[in-house]
Amino acid sequence: MPIDGIWDIKKPTLFAGAIIYFILFYFLVYNKERWSSYLKEFENESEQKRKSGNIKVICFLIGSIVLYILSFPILFSISSKIAH
Repeated sequence: MPIDGIWDIKKPTLFAGAIIYFILFYFLVYNKERWSSYLKEFENESEQKRKSGNIKVICFLIGSIVLYILSFPILFSISSKIAH
């Protein structure tokens, strides 16, 4: 199976990867200055626009989860074709 080699990761490599991941997470997601700028940008938004935005975000999240789950049968069918 082609994925077997992925589990041969050494601890220093895993540790370095985790450090890089947390640094990227901080700058991309956890940056408080970015979030405060978003709050300032949308503080004068009407209630109707806020509800509409919330519905769009919820639909995006649900759609992403559904597409992720639906991708598993496709992934497994492709991997079974490659393995044979």
